[in-house]
Amino acid sequence: MTVSVTRELTVQWRAWGPSVRAADPADTLIDATTVGRVHMPLVIGPPLRITHHEQGHFWSWWVAGIPATGHRIDALPEGRRITFEAPTTAFACLAVCRRALDRIEALTARAMP
Repeated sequence: MTVSVTRELTVQWRAWGPSVRAADPADTLIDATTVGRVHMPLVIGPPLRITHHEQGHFWSWWVAGIPATGHRIDALPEGRRITFEAPTTAFACLAVCRRALDRIEALTARAMP
């Protein structure tokens, strides 16, 4: 189940990511070798590289050669917990991460019967 949550997050950037509209390759489950481009509202296709990956549980990446956020999904008895991690160099990303978490929460609330 966690793997499917990871896949949903990585193919539905536009639905939850305030600063990311899509990522290429968009149709694959990311892994430790994933490289591509990220599509952002004001920036055209900076390169992305997955820097750390634990299948179905965690990934972090660099965007445009700069350490960006980490994305963690933990299985809990009552569901899943999603956490973003930001290096100190990406402190400005914290407000964007908060907004993304709010969007993910709204998406999952709508998906539940």
